[in-house]
Amino acid sequence: MNISEEILKSKNIDVANELNLNDINKLLDPSRNEYEFHDKLILAQKYMTKCANCIYPHYLQVVDKDGLLKRFEEVYLTVKSIVKIFSPELSMRIMNIEESLSLSQNILRLGMLAKEELSKSYHLVDFLKPFEVKITSIKLTIPDKGSTKISNQLFLELKTALTRLAGLCGAAARIAKDWWLSNEDVLVIEDFYDPRKVSKGYLTVLVNNIIKSLADNESVPHQVRKQLTTEMNEVLSDLKKRKSSWNNVLSKLSQTMMVLAALITIGANVDEAYENAKEALNYISTQALSIPKISSKQEAKYTTNVILPPKNEDKNDLDEL
Repeated sequence: MNISEEILKSKNIDVANELNLNDINKLLDPSRNEYEFHDKLILAQKYMTKCANCIYPHYLQVVDKDGLLKRFEEVYLTVKSIVKIFSPELSMRIMNIEESLSLSQNILRLGMLAKEELSKSYHLVDFLKPFEVKITSIKLTIPDKGSTKISNQLFLELKTALTRLAGLCGAAARIAKDWWLSNEDVLVIEDFYDPRKVSKGYLTVLVNNIIKSLADNESVPHQVRKQLTTEMNEVLSDLKKRKSSWNNVLSKLSQTMMVLAALITIGANVDEAYENAKEALNYISTQALSIPKISSKQEAKYTTNVILPPKNEDKNDLDEL
């Protein structure tokens, strides 16, 4: 098998691990919710696998047309920070693999040399300018070994390390999913209902609007106003937690809305507070629900027995019907 055939084989393997620029941006996006740690780590697993497939130890060649290797360090740091939250031990193992071969530095160097065929006789890399490399001799700096000549063995060690990182990202993804669901007061129906998709920041604004609309509202009995305000402040406190009790948040908002509706029936001027509570609940509903699309076969099933009006009938006949 020559290098071209091996590259083609790697591309066929990569079909199940397709990764595009948008996927990497999702992985690196710091604003994404913690409930998506699982998905981000799956993307990291695909990334590490594709990086490993860029390295060909037998031919001493690096093929990286998408520039994935140059982004290794930012992906690695993101993965390490995510995993550290729920599994410090696994995060340490990931860090040890990176440090053992100075992967952040050496994978970048390989990315700089991508598409260049390397010879065993080269043993020094001279960086003339950023992104400009003179391949007269090449070396990679390995902890405890110092400057090490490029070799089939070294390439194999780097490829193996990337493959190990891919496996650890997969393991971390499974742990992340269990961690997020454990000891959490929330109802989740996979692919249908998940209130954790809600933006806590925006919901906080809506809850504050309820509190403001109740403040100094003399049409509401003092004790009722005080109790509802306390309830909403507890919701705000819950939203600040890493793992909010969504059952508690929804319960307090729903009960507050019911009390406000009852106050309206006795003439209290709480329309604004009621509308604010309604907006908060509607927002949670629209963000949390994912209505599955009905397939064409299902649609046909539900429309088969529909009785349609007769076509081209005389108007008088229709009137008699």
